Amino acid sequence: MRFAGLRKICLDSRVRSILLRVSAGLLAVLLILFVFYHITNTEEREIRTMLVTTDAVEKTVMGEGLLFRTELPITSAYTGLTVPLVREGTHVPKDTALLAVYAGGAEHRESYRALSELLDRFTEAKGEHDVIADLSAVVADAENELYRLIDACDAGNAESAREIMEEIRILEARIEALKREDLSLNDLTTALHGRLTEMITAAGSLMDTPKSPVGGYFYSEADGYGTMCDPAQLQEITAEELTALADTVRADTLPSPIGTLVTDSEWFVSLSIARDSLPALKVGTVYTVIFPDNGGVRIPMTLSRVAEGSGEAPSCLILSTRSMPQGFSFDRLQSVAIVTDSAEGFSIPSAAIRTLGGYTGVYVLEGNVVSFCRIEILWDLGVRAIVKTTDPTPDGEFTENTYRYVALYDAMILSGDDLFHGRVLS
Repeated sequence: MRFAGLRKICLDSRVRSILLRVSAGLLAVLLILFVFYHITNTEEREIRTMLVTTDAVEKTVMGEGLLFRTELPITSAYTGLTVPLVREGTHVPKDTALLAVYAGGAEHRESYRALSELLDRFTEAKGEHDVIADLSAVVADAENELYRLIDACDAGNAESAREIMEEIRILEARIEALKREDLSLNDLTTALHGRLTEMITAAGSLMDTPKSPVGGYFYSEADGYGTMCDPAQLQEITAEELTALADTVRADTLPSPIGTLVTDSEWFVSLSIARDSLPALKVGTVYTVIFPDNGGVRIPMTLSRVAEGSGEAPSCLILSTRSMPQGFSFDRLQSVAIVTDSAEGFSIPSAAIRTLGGYTGVYVLEGNVVSFCRIEILWDLGVRAIVKTTDPTPDGEFTENTYRYVALYDAMILSGDDLFHGRVLS
């Protein structure tokens, strides 16, 4: 009995020892987890930051635009395949042969135009001495053009941006040709030349070569509305008449001439805007106009006139320019947006904006010290605000208190508990 009792005591002692070790281990794990939780969770709550950066925003009003140009239709008594003899948008003098019109092949007009554009692109892309060793140099050229494009966009130079985009497309074609052994630009251009020649041969006899009656800009595409959309009427036309004209263009299809000659570089767009959305704009002022259907190209245009609608009828903004960007599509009806206002400043998330002592600002982290910084909101955009980038106070120091103005690349605090000016984070 004594041995049994002793054995039981030993077993109880071993169990207690094991339980103590397990308990100690569990407590150590819990302590580690507790410390880790408080370190990570507290730090995350208190120092989740975001750098202050600049941003530019615009207010725009969008509507349907109707384009007006001074045009002369190019016509022919024959209806076969038409082959342009001058490049699209080229300014030509009087008596220049514009088109070759053949007896047949009218069904191939669109195909011929599309293949001709493709041929022009590949012809421009051909480098005289492109070999695989040139690949890195061509790639470097493409990168340089990309940086030029970014600069042009930042400067708002739409025409330059369009030209650079064309250069980039040409360089991309050269890069693709150099990377693929089975792709030869020479072979492609030869094949396209052959196909175009086949179309002309199948079209039969050359029947007509219409010439330019006066000097102007030649376009092979025309919609037949050149006379109806004459800019001369824009001085007196009413908003209701402009709306009706847009409805006519949208609903009807007129017989199209084989080309058009634009005799004046100035062209116009009438922008239809609901009366309750009509911005306060000044006639004679230049505004940036965006054409989403033309790849978002931006063109400076002068507000020539505001034709106000009556009743619930929309009003019309009439804008003009002489800018004719390369590759711009002068479709008669297209979406148009006018930039009515713009602002550049620091972009501040709304969640970070706070008030202290009657002042609006944000908390920033300077080392491990929390500081309150003033802001002046230019635009409240809901989820964020655009604020001034310059300190409005003399010598950059507020006379009322010690709060400085927020600065570029400040570590702005997005969230945290118990924030106050001067708090030191451990």
